[in-house]
Amino acid sequence: MPFFATLPFTLHRSSDNFTSSSMTTTTETLHGLLRLEGEEVSVQWRLDREIDHLGGLNLYTDEEIEKVCEVTIPISALASRPLVCHTSCASGRYG
Repeated sequence: MPFFATLPFTLHRSSDNFTSSSMTTTTETLHGLLRLEGEEVSVQWRLDREIDHLGGLNLYTDEEIEKVCEVTIPISALASRPLVCHTSCASGRYG
């Protein structure tokens, strides 16, 4: 039986929008799974979005759940890519 290494992950992001008469809060949660299968890396994820609206005397919540997405990348493609440094990398945080 083949062995598959898997790593579940969750990412959270939120934002608030205020006007003189209302407030909207958006919270996004990304649920994902990173899976190593032989010579490929697969990433699966689904985005859940919750939007809270408050205006006047009304309070309501919209919920959205997107479909599951998947991308499969050959390990050789990852190994041949140069490292792209962003601000966190350039500051020495990642080496």
